[in-house]
This record gives sequence, structure tokens and C-alpha cells, in this order.
Amino acid sequence: MKKITPAAILRARALDALKATWPTVLAGSALINLASYVLNQVLDVIPGLGAFLSILVMALLTVPMMGLTSGVLGYYRGKPLTFDSVKAMFPHWQKVCMLYLWTMLRLFGWMLPGAAVMAVGGAMLVLGTDGTAIIAFGGLLLIAGMIVMIIPACRAAFSYSMSNCILIDDPSTGARDALNKSKAMIHGYRWHYVKVSLPVFIVLFAVIFVIGALTAALPAWLASLISSVISVFTGMLSYYFMPVMYEELKRIGR
Repeated sequence: MKKITPAAILRARALDALKATWPTVLAGSALINLASYVLNQVLDVIPGLGAFLSILVMALLTVPMMGLTSGVLGYYRGKPLTFDSVKAMFPHWQKVCMLYLWTMLRLFGWMLPGAAVMAVGGAMLVLGTDGTAIIAFGGLLLIAGMIVMIIPACRAAFSYSMSNCILIDDPSTGARDALNKSKAMIHGYRWHYVKVSLPVFIVLFAVIFVIGALTAALPAWLASLISSVISVFTGMLSYYFMPVMYEELKRIGR
């Protein structure tokens, strides 16, 4: 088995690709985020079905998102990056949507135990009286439940992270098969992928900090606009790090 390339070199490779192709990917990321915002605003007025329909909308928007990923993957392989890559994914929209839904279902399964602990902790806070041990224990359960919910879900998200590229390379692959192949492919290299994707996490933490600080000081519409703009740039970054890691894992025989 070949030795894996250091994360810093893979990260630099991704950033070099970004410098060369960012206008196309930024435009695509902006259009996808705009479509998501508009459609969710429309769905919010539908009582009861809004949340369910939002999931379906996100599943459909995964098609152009995977198309951008396909374009960047092709760029790493020496092909020009154009919007033709996005159009090429449309015939496979059912497979793409099923992969998104199965991914969400599996992540939800990993989050469920922590959510149950949080629910118990929340109930104890509601039922307890001021100053009782029940409130203190309920608060601890909330914190513990959040940790139990987030950490396994993040680990699972990295395990399934290569499934998009697997489906791009072989659209005949089933959703569950793509997830299982991704888990086997990245096993032992999840932390390496975390280091490769470090710029994305830095931007995400900056987003959380900046939006949290500005929400109280700015009008709601302006804070929302800033949040949307940063989300576009965060989305643009994510299209580069997944394919570069996928190519490296394939190179070493995973």
C-alpha cells in the first residue's frame, strides 16, 4: 500500500484548484443557496408539511451540489471545470436523492441515543423545582446528551463522506452500497481527512462566532444576509476537499 500524502500537501492542492476555478464553483454555490433559501421560505407557510418538504428540497438540491463535486473531481483528473458536470448528474437524480436520504437516516440513527438523553434531561429541568438536585442532574444530562449526539454523528459523517464521489464514479451504485463502500474506504483515515478539511472548519467556527456576535447588534435581515454570504463561501470550500481526499484514497488502493 502506498504512503498517504501529508494533509498539508493535499490541502494546498485543493486550494490551488480553488484559485484556478473559484468563479464557476462560487456561482454554482450561490445559485444553490439562493434556491434553498427561496424554496424554504415558500415551504415555511405550509402548515405541518413544511419540515418534510424541506427535506425533499434538500435532497433535490443535492443533485446540482454533486454535479459541482463531479466537476472539481474531473478537474483534479485534468478535465476543464464547466457547468456540464452539473447537467450530467440530472439523469441520476433519483440515485442522488436516495443517497442523501439514506445518509440523513443513518446520521439520525447515530444521533438518536444522545437526543433521548437530552429529552430526559429537559424533562427533569421542567419537572424540577428551583434549587433541587433534579435540575442540576437534568442540566448534566443535557450536556452529556449533546456530546453523545454530536460526536458519533460527526464520526459517521466522515465515514460516509466519500459516498458522493463513489456515486459520481459509478452511478449504478446503490445508496446503501455507496455508504458502506465509503465507510470501508476511509477507515483509518478519518483524522487525516479532518486535517485536510481544516479551512472548512475554521470558516465554520468563524461563522458561528461572527453570526452569534452580530445577531444582537444588527437588524435580523442584515444578520441573515451575512450568514447566507458566509454559507455560500463555506459551501464553495467544501467542494474541493472531498474530491482531493477521495483521489488520494484511491491512489493508495483504498
